Amino acid sequence: MKVLWFPGNGAIYASDNKYNGGGWTGALARELIAKHPEMDLAMAIPWKDYFEDQIGGVKIYGIPTIKLKSIGYQRKLKSQILVMRQIVDKFQPDIIHVFGSEHTGGMVASVTKIPVVLHLQGIMNFLYGAWLPQNMSWGKYIRMCPKHWNERAYIQHRCSTEKSILNSCKFLMGRTEMDKRVSAILSPDSKYFYCSEMLRPEIYHSPKIWTYHDRSKKIIVSVISAPIYKGGDVILRTAKILKEDIAADFEWKVYGVKDMKVWEKLCGIKAKDVNICICGIINAVGLVDAVTDADVFVHPSYIENSPNTVCEAQVLGIPVIANHVGGVSSLIKHMENGILLPANDPYMSASYVSDIFSDKNLATRIGTEGRKVAINRHNPNTIVNDVMNVYYKILKQ
Repeated sequence: MKVLWFPGNGAIYASDNKYNGGGWTGALARELIAKHPEMDLAMAIPWKDYFEDQIGGVKIYGIPTIKLKSIGYQRKLKSQILVMRQIVDKFQPDIIHVFGSEHTGGMVASVTKIPVVLHLQGIMNFLYGAWLPQNMSWGKYIRMCPKHWNERAYIQHRCSTEKSILNSCKFLMGRTEMDKRVSAILSPDSKYFYCSEMLRPEIYHSPKIWTYHDRSKKIIVSVISAPIYKGGDVILRTAKILKEDIAADFEWKVYGVKDMKVWEKLCGIKAKDVNICICGIINAVGLVDAVTDADVFVHPSYIENSPNTVCEAQVLGIPVIANHVGGVSSLIKHMENGILLPANDPYMSASYVSDIFSDKNLATRIGTEGRKVAINRHNPNTIVNDVMNVYYKILKQ
């Protein structure tokens, strides 16, 4: 079987092992190659210019990237789609697998009759409605952060592109109740297949697992990225309540961002004043240490599909607190294998964090049950079998 991927990032070609560096697609590729050496796999990845290469038996093609605000964008987009078609014609795959509807790779479905399956990740049309925190308008956001003046237009453009992609892709892969229902609205004629996501092997197979820490000063850990909907303001407001109202002895380590300036402006709270340490980007090995050395993992995002950071935290056995938004409820059952909160509720967040701090049995039970569920959900053998079964079913259509 010849399979052509459009992963939307460098995957195995330029993996930097960072949490947001495309690590899971690389992990899936390696598992597929190891378990199915007969497969002929190629990847078309975004790059500064066209190139051809090979790594680990995988053919690599570079697709020149374009910026939305660049002059002659539509002309460059047509050229990019032409390059995609040329890659398809050159490799002659049996099936094409696109990862994510939020980049232009899915447009390949409009220029080929070869079956294309779209692996849903974050669905932009779904994310857009909850992009800004409550009581925040786009006008206020831009006045507060002038450098983001074109962000709304950029998101709207990506939403429009995504609708075109979803209309042209007849086969979808997903893993949550949210992406199944949203895709049924945006792509009603498509066929949906369930398939979980691979986690990075350094985390899934980590010999280091979380255990309860009997200490007075507690550590909270979060892994977020720069978009404002990731909930940095919730971290700040929750930390303020923990410090000033509950008088908790804690440090909150935030990974994935270099600063929290936008969120600090939004809520008028400085990270350094409420025991928050901004730790920057972290790789998989560092994440294992950070999570297992902490007492609770908090994911404050206003909207998500299935955040890999939550899945990785569950696999490592730490108790996880996350907002009950998007597809998160497909990962966590409240008070069974994690804790679900209303979005934008720092008091509830602080209360449950305090409970985890003080209740060893609760923390241990939730962490243990979360790990059991996540280890099964992200089993590499199961995922590889699911992917291959999807390929075979599509080819039989």
